[in-house]
Amino acid sequence: MVKKWTYDEAYELLKPYESDFFMSIMLAQFNLESVMGTSELAVNASNFTGHKTTGWNGEVYRKDTIEDDGKGNKFVAKSEPFRKYKTPSEWAKHHASWLQRLPDTYTNAISAKTVEEQAKALQGTYATDTAYAKKLLDIIERDGLKKYDTQKGNDNMAYIGIDIGHGKNSPARGGSKGWTGDEHSFNSKVAIRTKALLEAMGHKVTFGVQNPN
Repeated sequence: MVKKWTYDEAYELLKPYESDFFMSIMLAQFNLESVMGTSELAVNASNFTGHKTTGWNGEVYRKDTIEDDGKGNKFVAKSEPFRKYKTPSEWAKHHASWLQRLPDTYTNAISAKTVEEQAKALQGTYATDTAYAKKLLDIIERDGLKKYDTQKGNDNMAYIGIDIGHGKNSPARGGSKGWTGDEHSFNSKVAIRTKALLEAMGHKVTFGVQNPN
């Protein structure tokens, strides 16, 4: 008998892996692309999101599939190669890191601040389906999947505090010539840049007692 996964089960499968995806997006993909784990590809290849074989050196599973030419026209692609994972956990780890491995392609998806922004950014990049974003968002709304979004990606995302150290009047020494400079000024630049990068990844960031601004 084919196992039909629940959202809670899919969540537990994906939760251990840090991801730039919103959890609700991954769960909606799980539903849309594998019909909650009951699709041919999910059952026979532990591939729950239709990952193709580009850049893949593992086993291959072939099947006919309906594709979108990016203009809304559907066609049947014969015997398309898909990645065959050894276990659902192998798929989950791989899928969670999908955006991170192609940052140039998924810049907008990675920097998205909302589920809606990310769904739209995945259309035309992750999937050619011209209705992909709407399909994901409809599932998320219908099934209340935003409750799984504790933070962007998964429970490994965090609220981070940055303390830049000494105050504005603290001198710093270093270098072979005994250079003296304003430690606060240097640390401030690093802290501001670090905060921006972490927030782009979905973390919530605050400064400590010494504000760099």
